[in-house]
Amino acid sequence: PTAVLLGQYLAALDILTPAEEEALHERMLRGAAAAGHRSVLFKPHPTAPARYSRALEKAAAEAGVRLTVTGTPMLAEELFRSGELRLVVGCFSTAMFTAAVCYGIPVARVGTDLLLERIAPYENSNRVPLTITDHLIPGIGAFAGTAAEPAAEPAAGTAAETTGAAAGPPGARPDSWDVDGLTPLVRTVGFCMRPEAYPWLRAESAAWLEARLGKDGRLGEDTRRYFKRRRLTALGLPGKSEHSWPGRQLRRVARMSGVTRMAGAARSA
Repeated sequence: PTAVLLGQYLAALDILTPAEEEALHERMLRGAAAAGHRSVLFKPHPTAPARYSRALEKAAAEAGVRLTVTGTPMLAEELFRSGELRLVVGCFSTAMFTAAVCYGIPVARVGTDLLLERIAPYENSNRVPLTITDHLIPGIGAFAGTAAEPAAEPAAGTAAETTGAAAGPPGARPDSWDVDGLTPLVRTVGFCMRPEAYPWLRAESAAWLEARLGKDGRLGEDTRRYFKRRRLTALGLPGKSEHSWPGRQLRRVARMSGVTRMAGAARSA
């Protein structure tokens, strides 16, 4: 196989339904096929139901892709050492970063937009790795037709040198990741998740959000995807809703955020 698909069993976390997760795996496979891969390996989560693999086998047959499914639980790193992989596809698995940083294998994400919208409550700890993955790693669509590209010249002595990793679009490899842009994003998301734990980040977060407001007073799409307007409204941050939330709803969000002072504002509105 020249591409690996990483399953995470997100349905077990109540983030997706089983049917939605099956569809997510199919998107991974079709994306790998569109990138030119004809032999793909699927590594399901150890506790995922067998039907996930069966559904993917049907999609592989329709796409003309040879699919191999790992039969026994194993570490993803065992697959990365083969030296034959040219693409690793996942949602927000930490193994994607291991593949890119330690083995020089291009990585692609699938489904992070849906999960950013779906994951709840806002302070769910999975939001941080999800945000990092969405910001740094390109979507699978950016890889269309890249499987035949020659491998990039690796630096001497790196893991990429031994694996013969392939080239990819911007963001597929660590040397093109927007790390500078990631830091303020994660700090702002972190403040919105736990404002009572990081009060010193409020001014910094407000300034960062303010700089990303459009003429209509709304955050641009590239920023808006990481935040909930209800959360920004409860915290009084740029990008908040201009409409008044019902007092009961606003007080509930305020309590979740540890910002009870907003409840009084709701009563006096």
